Amino acid sequence: MEVNHLPSEPPAIPDGLDFISPHREQLGTLAGAMALAFFDDPLMVHYLPGISQRRRFLPGMMLTSLRYCRRYGEVWATPELDAAACWLPPSHLKFSNFGLARAAFGALPLGLGLRTIGRMLRSEARLDGLHNTNLPEPHWYLMLLGVSPARAGRGIGSRLLASKMDRLKAEDMPVYLETMLGSNVDFYRKRGFRVLDEDELAPGGPHVWAMAAGICGAGWQFPES
Repeated sequence: MEVNHLPSEPPAIPDGLDFISPHREQLGTLAGAMALAFFDDPLMVHYLPGISQRRRFLPGMMLTSLRYCRRYGEVWATPELDAAACWLPPSHLKFSNFGLARAAFGALPLGLGLRTIGRMLRSEARLDGLHNTNLPEPHWYLMLLGVSPARAGRGIGSRLLASKMDRLKAEDMPVYLETMLGSNVDFYRKRGFRVLDEDELAPGGPHVWAMAAGICGAGWQFPES
């Protein structure tokens, strides 16, 4: 994920950086960019510790997430398909097993392994528990925000985030996310989020921060960096 500063007000999308809602046939290319963006993410390393594992399975995992969000929520991307934000609305915060299976069909190569699947299911259950406990009220969920390393450092992630949050601010609708990177905590704090809870995802696993904006005490401020 990209870490850049936002000004005191969410910036307008500059000319040449209009975001698109990608077509289904574009999701494979976008999944490849997201696999690069999340290749060293602590959660992905926890799921798939081996480099060869991540090279093999991470594009399919990203494709599954993109398909699911496109079906039940919103996916916004750059026209070059090298950055994306995936959002789920209040009506689809509880993941559908059928929906996930449908999204994964043909996306994941065989051989993921029961041990890896078990580790993923336990971690997802823990994340769901944090989510449900810390923000039971209706809200939007930022499931993914990523920028390909080749395009990092240009403010694209900040603009992807701000373009949706500006609309949610007008609707007075909270936003929830989790991150496993301490640097991302500062990134999101500068954009109006606050930490609701934090914990170890699993013994020896990554640290997780649950964050939200737009709830009582969290505000919708975009402070100066």
